[in-house]
Amino acid sequence: PASRSMAGRAIRATPDIDPAVVRAPLRLPPGHGRETALLLMNLMPGSMVQRVLGEEVELHTLSAELAPAEQWEVLQRRVAAAFGL
Repeated sequence: PASRSMAGRAIRATPDIDPAVVRAPLRLPPGHGRETALLLMNLMPGSMVQRVLGEEVELHTLSAELAPAEQWEVLQRRVAAAFGL
């Protein structure tokens, strides 16, 4: 999983990073659920929201191997369920 991968990267003498920017669809409607998901994404290992572009989110990641777009999809589904969307 991504968390194990990040832990390994953190303890290496030479960091194993390959920064990338990944775009992913914004599926949540505007409102509190969307804002919550955008904030929570910044807590995911090695990834953060860089900006929102229309109906897409731009994610900055330490490595595309961390699958930030997939993390984002799962997070959106969980937030949607929590907010009853």
